[in-house]
Amino acid sequence: MKTVPVSAIRRRLSQLLADVAAGDALLITRRDKPVAWLLPIAKRQTSSPERDKAIKRMLTAMSRDVPLGGLRFKRDELYDR
Repeated sequence: MKTVPVSAIRRRLSQLLADVAAGDALLITRRDKPVAWLLPIAKRQTSSPERDKAIKRMLTAMSRDVPLGGLRFKRDELYDR
């Protein structure tokens, strides 16, 4: 893991992104205080039977318009909030 100040990110973004793509993790700091992580995207994990069942149940519930406990509002009300 590398620690990199924001100023270095500005100057060397392309090289740092190449390092991250190669598997390195970066801790980004501002004034010596950590502010963010830059991590490589993990390879997609294969699905498990439990995960597939859960996705299927959720999609079925969504297609039936089953309330999932959230607030109901109209599209116009979304912008009034």
